[in-house]
Amino acid sequence: GSADGQIPAWTGGLKRSDWPAAFKPDGHLQDPWPDEKPLFTITSANLGKYRAHLAPGYLALFAKYPDYTMPVYPTHRSVGYPQAILDASLANVGKARLVGSDTLKDAHLGFPFPQPESGVEAMWNHRLRYRGDSVESTMTQAVVGPDGPGHMVKETDKVWFRYGNVADPIDLSKDNILLYLLTMFSRPSGGLDFLVLVHESANSVEKPRAIWVLPAIMKTRMFRIPPVGYDQPFPDSEGLMFVDMVDMYNGAFDRYVWKLTGKRELYIPYNSYRISDGRYRYSQLLTTHHFNQAATRYELHRCWVIQAIERGGKHHAFGTRTFYLDEDSWNVVLVENDDHDGRLWRFQEGHILPDYQHHSATAVPLLVYDLKDGRYFATRLAAEDPPPKYDLPGLQVADFMPDQVKARYGH
Repeated sequence: GSADGQIPAWTGGLKRSDWPAAFKPDGHLQDPWPDEKPLFTITSANLGKYRAHLAPGYLALFAKYPDYTMPVYPTHRSVGYPQAILDASLANVGKARLVGSDTLKDAHLGFPFPQPESGVEAMWNHRLRYRGDSVESTMTQAVVGPDGPGHMVKETDKVWFRYGNVADPIDLSKDNILLYLLTMFSRPSGGLDFLVLVHESANSVEKPRAIWVLPAIMKTRMFRIPPVGYDQPFPDSEGLMFVDMVDMYNGAFDRYVWKLTGKRELYIPYNSYRISDGRYRYSQLLTTHHFNQAATRYELHRCWVIQAIERGGKHHAFGTRTFYLDEDSWNVVLVENDDHDGRLWRFQEGHILPDYQHHSATAVPLLVYDLKDGRYFATRLAAEDPPPKYDLPGLQVADFMPDQVKARYGH
């Protein structure tokens, strides 16, 4: 814990005995502390008192939106991982290594660099954090402009993690695959817009990610496309989110030099159970200008801080980017994306949701604020969608091959 006691010691995360009475296994996660009230709320009026524990992205939001608030609650270090992941992470110390920025060697099952010596090592921990062996989830996304949210889009993901799979972990020396992903986009009224199949590799120099698409208007064949990533636009985000902003950050690291600058104690979105447990409708959450902050929860936690500076000879729409990684979960929780003049352009906020049933954690929901045009993009909204399904039975590599996918979802 911290010297002043505001951040308690980590004791392994939430245990079965900590599960709230309202939680039903495999249902929506419920708040373990339903009666807790904010310790205080940060507003434009008292901002100076708390500035030392605020990332610049929040200072920019307060400056742009005087009605912005941050309710701060007691800190709970609720994230826990399976014992096999913890043991494997310790075993990776001194063994796992990188060749360049995008070739991982000699790591097994757990976090490859629990004691990172560089920014890119810390980012690999985010990329390979445990999220279950497999999961299928449907969530909602929308762009919110001056007139409120636009049309809603449903995203259904089916993921089979190959690295970080407790039941059947791969050997990186024999298999250059991190995960298989099948993503389907549709309108709430029904009907598939298009489908994307991804094979994500551990060594993108030797073999970059492979991607196929199946458009709804041409469902007779799947199209292999060049590896999509970096600053290519994410579907239905109206250009507010790039592909490499999915999951806060994903994909190759070669366009930036990643500098580990240390740790900070910051107020970050954490234990976001109330956003996703069903008490709020999406129409209530997606308020004009910024997310409905009454639904949010912030806590004081330690974060690794990584600065990404555009690598010579490479180009990205963003110049410098600053990433904040939660110390306990290795989730990227905040990102400040600057333009090439050094001005903060887009601010990403991931509301950490620890899954105490499946011993994992991820950002639900994820918000992207455009500080120039005043819109924001919300994705991974979960409250009105069914809870995720974990440990999918009978998965095979063939299920994620283009011919099989086309046969199942095409004409």
